[in-house]
Amino acid sequence: IKENFTIELNAFSPSEIHQMHLVSGKPYYDILAELKAAGLSGLPGGGAEILDDRIRKRVSPKKIGADKWIEIMRVAQRLDLTTTATMVIGFGEDVEHRLEHLSRLRKLQDESILGGFDGFNAFISWPLQHNENTSMGRSRHRSKYGASSVEYLRNLAAARIFLHNIPHHQASWPTCGVQVASIGLHFGCDDFGSTMMEENVVSTAGAPTEFCGSMSPEDLRFHISEAGFIPAQRDSSFNIVQVFENQDSEYKKLTALG
Repeated sequence: IKENFTIELNAFSPSEIHQMHLVSGKPYYDILAELKAAGLSGLPGGGAEILDDRIRKRVSPKKIGADKWIEIMRVAQRLDLTTTATMVIGFGEDVEHRLEHLSRLRKLQDESILGGFDGFNAFISWPLQHNENTSMGRSRHRSKYGASSVEYLRNLAAARIFLHNIPHHQASWPTCGVQVASIGLHFGCDDFGSTMMEENVVSTAGAPTEFCGSMSPEDLRFHISEAGFIPAQRDSSFNIVQVFENQDSEYKKLTALG
């Protein structure tokens, strides 16, 4: 694919890399090195949830533990694969569990930077999506699980301060909606996420349908501008491709034409 198209291929969460290890018997390094040679650019941070096994054993006992998640990301970073860190709040965890999660990310980031590697290029968090997830019975616990918009925004701000060594923090409009994500730009986030042709992850997990789906580049730029910021297009490595200084007039023109 990469021989014909200039794309960045980010695929396979740490859990999926671990499954490849179980099937093949190969160490993480060899698996990731082979994937990189085949065209893999980086790993998404899926499956992190809360990096505290006291919580993981309760809410996702069949997923890999926190140590394995960290180790796989460590190996990926040493192979110069791009990586992102994620966090899901609202599992009924306490503040200490959230701090443990952030602390483990910060320690790995420090370790990678000191070793001359890039580490995580972004941190993305969102609240647990459970409203419609009746197949797992979570909808019975709406009053117990999940996180409010205020709690989510507070977590964004705390993470921006605590994870000072991760350069970019992203607001999650597919899980929280555009309004909350726009406010998130004032709580430490410098990234609004991306357009999506199709979304099958958070919608399956129970995110309200009005939050999911696609958003045009014009709409993304409009919402960033409305929040009081200058929108810019970036690539997967967070290099700026284009800055849109006159977004307001551009959006009005497109609206009139539409």
